[in-house]
Amino acid sequence: MFNRKDYPTALLLLTGQSPWTKCFKREFVVKEELEYQALQNTNDVYFCLMAMSLAERITFVDKVLVNYRIGMTTNLQSVKVKKPLCFVEALTAVYNELQKRGIYEEVKYAYMNAALLGFAHNLRQAATIDIYRQILKIMLTDEVQALDLLGHEDAVYLRKNDLRVVSEAMKIAKQMDGMTDEELQVAYNKRKYVKRSVVRFVKRMIKKVLPKSLVANFRRKNK
Repeated sequence: MFNRKDYPTALLLLTGQSPWTKCFKREFVVKEELEYQALQNTNDVYFCLMAMSLAERITFVDKVLVNYRIGMTTNLQSVKVKKPLCFVEALTAVYNELQKRGIYEEVKYAYMNAALLGFAHNLRQAATIDIYRQILKIMLTDEVQALDLLGHEDAVYLRKNDLRVVSEAMKIAKQMDGMTDEELQVAYNKRKYVKRSVVRFVKRMIKKVLPKSLVANFRRKNK
């Protein structure tokens, strides 16, 4: 069993931000008044991040129980081009609720890493230059600046590539008003689509938080 006190920096990176890889006690969900947001996409991020942050007892099952399919054309993520900034609303809602419940300081760096992952992912996956521009613009707003994602000690950032992507995007955002459309297009085209190995990242995280016996088992399965 573990909770936010055990892994205050890595907690929200230990698992994905989706509900179908988790089971929640009904009493816990009702007690904490956890709900999905009424968003066109990313509507489950608030629920999952808040549940992980609030839970006093978290455990895992060392079995493959879910197969995740990509490239679907009918799910919410496949049509996020229509509402590309829902992820910002979700992450902001989590930040505000953590503050409201008085546990933000306990999970500050865990939240920061999860939020950086969200921004970096959406910057990489921006389907059009207009979506890219929208994300850059909202990064300069007081709402996003209040999330305090950048400027901390290097050691607290667990995904350095996410940090690089968001830091570079912030620099471009601050220069955007003085850029021509052609210059912005060049910046959009040069985005770093660095596809880090999911298994490699999970191996590193698992090594930090799980018993050695389970680490060895994970390595055997992913040779």
